[in-house]
Amino acid sequence: MKRLVIHPPHFAKRLKDGINRGLRAATGFELMLVRSRRGGCSTHPYMAQLLREHSADDLLKLEYGIFNTKTGTFHLLHDAGLFSCLTASLWSISDLLRTGFAPQAVSFRGSCNAFKDRPDSDPFLDFFAPAVSAASTVTTTPKLHLDRLGRFDFHGDYRRIDHEVLQPLVHRFFKPTSQVEARAAEFRQRWLQPSASYVAVWIRGTDKSAEVTPLDSSIYIEAAQRMLDDGRADRVLIQTDQAQIYKLFKGYFGNVCDAIEDLSRTEGRTGIHQTNDMAGRRLGFGVDLLAAVQLIAELPLVVTHTGNIGSWLCLRRGHGRGMWQARPVGLLPLFD
Repeated sequence: MKRLVIHPPHFAKRLKDGINRGLRAATGFELMLVRSRRGGCSTHPYMAQLLREHSADDLLKLEYGIFNTKTGTFHLLHDAGLFSCLTASLWSISDLLRTGFAPQAVSFRGSCNAFKDRPDSDPFLDFFAPAVSAASTVTTTPKLHLDRLGRFDFHGDYRRIDHEVLQPLVHRFFKPTSQVEARAAEFRQRWLQPSASYVAVWIRGTDKSAEVTPLDSSIYIEAAQRMLDDGRADRVLIQTDQAQIYKLFKGYFGNVCDAIEDLSRTEGRTGIHQTNDMAGRRLGFGVDLLAAVQLIAELPLVVTHTGNIGSWLCLRRGHGRGMWQARPVGLLPLFD
């Protein structure tokens, strides 16, 4: 199908003419004008602030947030775990590009509340550096293979992630700040042996079992042990939010098992970001999570669970080489 290009100044007329029928067929979602006296997304608490700061005619409603056609900023309204917010943002950027818009920035002022210490703050600015060039998305659009842009499946087979298409967007919109990079360097220095070859294992526990059926921890342990036995690794790095899994790995691998001890763990089933223990340090916890992903994505061997963090380990790495993904059938190598 020919890509639909929508020019924002004429959007209201095109909307009345029924252009959204084509949009829904082409993209699977609908763009709508935001009106201050109408229902819909204007009922979101953050919408009142947006409507005070911007003309309603400049605001378009997407499935996961609001796009300001004048500033080029996508305002995320989806409010969940950190990497769920990143996934929804990347999906929305892809949706906008496919429909002819050129997003230039992302804002978390109206979302990501579990990672804020102040409700009016924008943690995206602490997590990711400003986009390199406001015009770069427009000028590089022909190289982005817009017909291939889509919503990657964070609960699916990561071999299907189209890195060629998504890497330009990941690099442009989700480049870690110097604060995140410094924290990753600190983790490496404090918790990893400098000359060791690691296999990193990331297992998301707690509330993730409500979305994905977890695999037995023994599958991850057996995979790491094989890599130790055949000489591909000489140490194991375990990253998990579940204290029981951490203790299991430390007990099994003993003094060849390391962990990023700065990151919190729990024996319960509530996600760390949803607990009161994070009060006063929610932003720092988000920085630490991103730093851990940054560090582990750079290690030679990675075994990951299936979920948003797992998919972002793959996206941050930029390829699946040296990675294995836990799937219902067992561990799936993400390379030939």
